[in-house]
Amino acid sequence: MLSSDAGDGPRQRSFSIPVICGGAILTIGIGARQSFGIFQKPIAADLKVGRELWSFANALAMLLTGAFSPFLGNLADRLEPGARWLIH
Repeated sequence: MLSSDAGDGPRQRSFSIPVICGGAILTIGIGARQSFGIFQKPIAADLKVGRELWSFANALAMLLTGAFSPFLGNLADRLEPGARWLIH
């Protein structure tokens, strides 16, 4: 009869893949956010709004992201949607 791996002790998890994927996502996301200045005039002209409204919308989005991040992070930690995927 073969022994089960469940009773052999804690399994060693590799966090290199999630860390690399998170770094790639941040690089793409921050790069997209920082490149908005290049496209500000064409987007503002297409939407027929001034620069100040477009800039206010971007600033508000960044402010709300920073304000709600701790609460949504806490909620994500409580729900643990990917914990089973990381363990198995």
